[in-house]
Amino acid sequence: EAVQTLKAYRILYPRGTSAERAGTLILETLYKLRDSNGVIAFTSAEGAAMDDGPGAARIIADSYLQAGQREKAKEVLQKALAKGPRGSQGPWSSFYLTLGNIALEEGSYEEALDSYQRGLQVNTDVEDGEYMQLMVGRCLVKLGKPDQANEIFSNLAVSQSDVVRQVS
Repeated sequence: EAVQTLKAYRILYPRGTSAERAGTLILETLYKLRDSNGVIAFTSAEGAAMDDGPGAARIIADSYLQAGQREKAKEVLQKALAKGPRGSQGPWSSFYLTLGNIALEEGSYEEALDSYQRGLQVNTDVEDGEYMQLMVGRCLVKLGKPDQANEIFSNLAVSQSDVVRQVS
């Protein structure tokens, strides 16, 4: 019932609120609706929300991650990226960063490395970029490529990176 109310609000009363804010309200309500196993009840509203842009995708993915549903979060981020970065502004590097972190947690170092490197290609945030470089180095170590990793670590150390200071 709450979801239907929010959907009607989004469609019938767009004045005074942005579509993104109304979409966020829908997603927050959906996040609260879980079955007895804790599975988020996103149903078809998830697809509609994805059309609202990267902010909605981020909320959905974060909700899945909070519920421990990594595969669903990965799927949401990958769908958003498939629609996304080509010449548009958005949090694309953070999507790749999250995908890399998920893959790293799962021990999929090649996949993590690929995600971090893709994130670096579209990155506009210095701190995220430094963190992704650090994570690229970490993946390279795990993949048995210490020389390549050391080059990255050396470059970060020379740059006096805040990220490197936090880690050391």
